[in-house]
Amino acid sequence: MNVVRHKKIRLRKPWYRQKIFIKTLIIFGLSGFLAYLVLFSEAFRQEYLLIEGNQAVSESEIREAVQPWLSQRLSSSLVWPMGDIGSRLKEKFPYIQEVKLQRRWPNTLLLQIDEREPFLCLTLGQDVFLTDQASIVLEEIADCPSGYTVLSILRQAPSVQLGQASVSEDIWSMVKEIKKTLSLFPSLDMSQIEIDNFKVTIIMVNPEIGHPDWRIFLNRSTEIQGQLRRLELFLQTRGNDDLSRLDYVDLGSHEERVFYANRQEN
Repeated sequence: MNVVRHKKIRLRKPWYRQKIFIKTLIIFGLSGFLAYLVLFSEAFRQEYLLIEGNQAVSESEIREAVQPWLSQRLSSSLVWPMGDIGSRLKEKFPYIQEVKLQRRWPNTLLLQIDEREPFLCLTLGQDVFLTDQASIVLEEIADCPSGYTVLSILRQAPSVQLGQASVSEDIWSMVKEIKKTLSLFPSLDMSQIEIDNFKVTIIMVNPEIGHPDWRIFLNRSTEIQGQLRRLELFLQTRGNDDLSRLDYVDLGSHEERVFYANRQEN
């Protein structure tokens, strides 16, 4: 007797009951849930702001400037370039030189501020400004604080804007070279640099209290470096007693020579 064996036929499950479809559905569901949290959950707002490194610019001023970003959801802050915050702060506050931003999940923004440091006071007529070492105008002030050199431009005074360079590169380079040369003599105190066209007058504080200040004359129409080298050599040969009696030192009127005069005692 022949036995007929029948093969079992496994029916294929419908596509919606297959494991791969179910797994894919679960993955998409979880991804959608996470996306919803990021896009709409209150937990992902940039609600907290930490500020470090600021001194001249107050924390309240910085917070006010970046407030539009704080109320944005995390998704919006991802769309906004982070550089926009730094650019706005540097544009609004000349003291701010660089801004580093760091997002701390889930809802904190850290601002690390690098500020410019005042270098000298610039006077243009009755206006007084603080500038940094790159001649960037930091702020307009009523009076120059003690300890800062005053740069006075008497003719063809430039118009200045906060956050912009205040004087031409050649004048600023000369000013830095003057300060560099005189910094070699810690006992000397320079109070003012006056620029009247090509004539440069440096007013020095007398080392003897109660004695009149003395002056250094330079000429911008000739090489400044050579005049400063001669000034350095001259100062190396003078002590405080000699300097206290000085009236002026002229380095720009007689070619390679140094002319000086002592103050006449009454």
